[in-house]
Amino acid sequence: LVPVLSEKLGVEVQINNVPGAASMRGTSQALRADPDGYTMLAFNPPSSPISYLVNQPDFDLTRVRGVAGYAIAPAVATLNPGAADENGIESYGDLIAAYQDGTLSAFAGQSIGSYFQVMALIMKSRHGLDFDSENYIAYDGTGPAVEAVASGEVPAGIGIDTATLSFTEADRLRVPAILTSEGSAAYPDKPTVTDLGYENMDSVGQVTRCYWMPPETPQERIDTMSSAIEEMINDDEVQQYAEEAGQQVFYRGPDYADELLDANLNEIPEEVDLESIREEVNN
Repeated sequence: LVPVLSEKLGVEVQINNVPGAASMRGTSQALRADPDGYTMLAFNPPSSPISYLVNQPDFDLTRVRGVAGYAIAPAVATLNPGAADENGIESYGDLIAAYQDGTLSAFAGQSIGSYFQVMALIMKSRHGLDFDSENYIAYDGTGPAVEAVASGEVPAGIGIDTATLSFTEADRLRVPAILTSEGSAAYPDKPTVTDLGYENMDSVGQVTRCYWMPPETPQERIDTMSSAIEEMINDDEVQQYAEEAGQQVFYRGPDYADELLDANLNEIPEEVDLESIREEVNN
């Protein structure tokens, strides 16, 4: 998207990927940058907010200023076909019941402290996905977690929609539900958890790609950048890319980004034992 954004702004936009500390190193640099409208931060709630809550860095993430939301990557429940057929699991409700009655126990996701683990814990509290913490099997990334379910190493888990497509097309994986009410462009015919009558978990059930600027950035500069992002999203080239890639892109303004961050930072501590996660991470 960045070349198109550069075109809309009339200046070159350069990406500086700053790894380290579960995205907190780059976030810290952007937070402390000059608020002149020339530094923008990209992170994807709930991933970075969860890193912030778990790692407790020495800065206040709530001070960033939202610029725009521009895409979502919905999470999906994943199920091994062999486990499904053997245990008569055809729906998301059947999957929940299989964990409640002990038919299934292990559940796959990303590393301890990741948003995948938090999603699993919220599925447990809101939907009754009854797995013990020692049966949460953590993998280094979406790909390995999806592969573990597809191979039968773990009977079920969580994946990002586009990362599961090649497996479902080869009938190596099943997707009983989309974990966000907004649905999935990759799986337009699959039910969402809210379609099935389960409680909404949108604030964590999808990775939402957003832009932010440092504290004290003037509003007119935020508005200029936000308008350019809107033009970028509506560009024919970007829309064609999104359609071909099965991606969900959209434009939503500064308030959307701010409200999403607030929801993550306020809701997650109420439902998830962060201290327990910190202990797991440190061990």
